[in-house]
Amino acid sequence: MSNDRINASIVTVHQLQPTQPISERVALSAAGMQGDATLQGWAWGTQIHLSVTSAIPGQRYYVWLERADGSRVGAGTFIGVRNRQITVVLASAVPSSEAVAIGISAPNGDLVVRTPLD
Repeated sequence: MSNDRINASIVTVHQLQPTQPISERVALSAAGMQGDATLQGWAWGTQIHLSVTSAIPGQRYYVWLERADGSRVGAGTFIGVRNRQITVVLASAVPSSEAVAIGISAPNGDLVVRTPLD
């Protein structure tokens, strides 16, 4: 009889999020600001890849997602930079299926751009 031992390991892999999230790309266009946003839906909310040009240098901007009831849930902020395209990755705790629009506002609440989502 042999004293050889068999070593075995069990590995369990759990997929917490889909490998290909639901994704939607929208154009952002308003007087003074142009760009686009790609929204990716995850179990925890929505990730936003945002690129804009013509932001006022030094100006702070607030990015948000809007629900059907008109309420807005913040996704983050960025500051305008002179003569550069700004690219940021933001997140909001709103599931992409509940978002009806994406928007950017100035600190005083003035609307810069609002784009409906499909």
